[in-house]
Formats: sequence, C-alpha cells, structure tokens
Amino acid sequence: MPITPQFYTSAVLYFVLSTALLYLLMSSDVKRGKRVGKRGERVLVLGGGSGIGRSIALLYAKRGARVCIVARSEAGLEEVKGQCLSLLPKRGAGEKTGTTESRSGSGSGSGAGPEVISLVGDIASVDDLVRVRQAVQDAWGGLDTLVLSAGISSLKSLMHNAGVQGSNEDASSEGLAHLQEIVRNVSEINYVAAALVAGTFFPMLERTSKLGAVMLISSSGALIPAPTRTIYGSTKAGALMLYQALAIEHPALHFSLICPGTVNTNFRASAPDEDDKPELEEKKLEPEEVAQRAIEAVDSGERLVIMPFRHKLGHILYNFGARRLIENQAAKKYRWTK
Repeated sequence: MPITPQFYTSAVLYFVLSTALLYLLMSSDVKRGKRVGKRGERVLVLGGGSGIGRSIALLYAKRGARVCIVARSEAGLEEVKGQCLSLLPKRGAGEKTGTTESRSGSGSGSGAGPEVISLVGDIASVDDLVRVRQAVQDAWGGLDTLVLSAGISSLKSLMHNAGVQGSNEDASSEGLAHLQEIVRNVSEINYVAAALVAGTFFPMLERTSKLGAVMLISSSGALIPAPTRTIYGSTKAGALMLYQALAIEHPALHFSLICPGTVNTNFRASAPDEDDKPELEEKKLEPEEVAQRAIEAVDSGERLVIMPFRHKLGHILYNFGARRLIENQAAKKYRWTK
C-alpha cells in the first residue's frame, strides 16, 4: 500500500493535536497533593506481590503512603511487605499514623492505623474482595488510591486453543470446550474481576477520600491488536473500555489508565495456554519505570499513558490510516504466517 504525502501530513497533524491534548491533560490544575497528601495517602495495590504492582507498592511506601498489598499467593508477599516497611520515611515525633474516615476530615495523614498491610486474596473472588475492603476500612477508615495491577496472559491464537490447525478442518467439541475454558479463565481475571473491583471499592473511594484516584494497569495490547495475543488483548481492551466508561459515570474520581508494552517480568508464566516457543527478543520496559510513570500520572491527573513512545505512535498510526502497516509489523514481531 503506497503511503501518500497526504497521509504523512494527516498523521503529523493528528500527532501534534494528540500531543497538545496530552499536554493539557498533564497540565490540568488537579493539585491532588494539596487535597490528598503523599505522606499518609491510603493506597490499595491489587496484584502487589510481584511485577509492576510490587514496584508501585514500593514507590508509594518510599514516599510515605500507607500501602495495602494484595496478591493471590503468599509467596513473596511478606517480603514485599518487609521492603515497604524498610522504605517508609521516618515520621516526626508529633506526626500521627493512619488517616481520616471521611472526606470532611483533615485528609490523609491523621488518625491511626498500620503503615503496611499484606493480604492474600483473589480479585475474582467476591468474598476476598469484601474481606479486603473491610480490612482497609478497619485499618484506615477508607481509601485514597486504588491500583489494579493484576491480570493473566494468553499466548496462543484462538484457533490453536480450539485445536484447529487449518481451514481444512473444523473445531471438535473437545477443542471448542478447551477454547471456552481458556477464554473464561482469562476473561474472569482480566475483565470480570476488573468490574468486581470497581463495584467493591469505588463507593468507598468516593465516600472516604477528598480526591479518590483509580490506577488501572492495562497494556498496549489493548490498543494495538497482535496475533497469538487475541484473547489477552481483547480482554484487556474490554477492561480498558470499562474503566473509560466508569470515568464518565464517576466524575468525582480521577482515572489513570496505563498501557505499557512488554515489561521485564515473569508475566508469561500466568498464561493458562502455555506456550513452549522461546520468548521474543525485544527491548522491554522495566517494572520500576512503568510504576514511576503510573504514579506520576495519578499525581497529575493524566488519563491515558501509552509507553514506550513507539507504541504510542503505533496506536496513532493504526487508527489513522496505517492499519495494514501496523498489522504487518505485529505479524512480523510475533512470527505469524498464514
């Protein structure tokens, strides 16, 4: 497909306008720090036992926030809690711990409560979510910042999961049942749980924080389609759209939706459809840099973060006339031939 000068002109214009809009969002007069202090900010990190969530928990603790870390497994959870405690800045003799119970109080930083909480819980379990909410309520009287950093991957194409090797054969009942199981498992964590988390914690955020914030760790795969990531990308896209719509329904809350590219973690191991292919050779983001950028977005009130820059550019080009180019690049990256 020939790329015309008109296309380049339009693409540059779109990029300039998008950059200007992003600047306005980042420069918005949110001033959250004046309403919710960094020291004593009550932060719940779902999926805080490893990866990006772990880095987010550590950074919040380092600046003096109260952090509740929730993970599905006890493995590493106490270690993260200990690291958070070791990073907490020393408080002055007259400085209290904990937070207020309502928006009408003096804000985060007064009251009583533990500095760091660690809980084992599954975000797809209603009982676990309610238990975590009660623990946060009992400890701090409420919540200022909600971080959803939990999810699972999927590494095989839809037809591969259905047991179909080519168009000359149809999926068997067994193959379709296997596909159904994979789709349900991934959707339950990546989409259904995201809805349950919102239903569980949004009222508390609105009721107990002077300016509640929601951070969703999504993926650039929710914005740019890729082969073999069909199920993963579509479930993350669903959750992303869910939280974009929730931002309209809950204008009192500030939403920061973070869409990083591949991050240097063991996230592949979470996939229910295991893949024995070697991992792709590519430049990866470090969880610490994603965490830092995500927290900056929450502090400034920035709505959407796509990183690294090449993924942001890919998203723009895909939606503005270069769909085939981006699709070809995705097929090349994932070694997809049909």
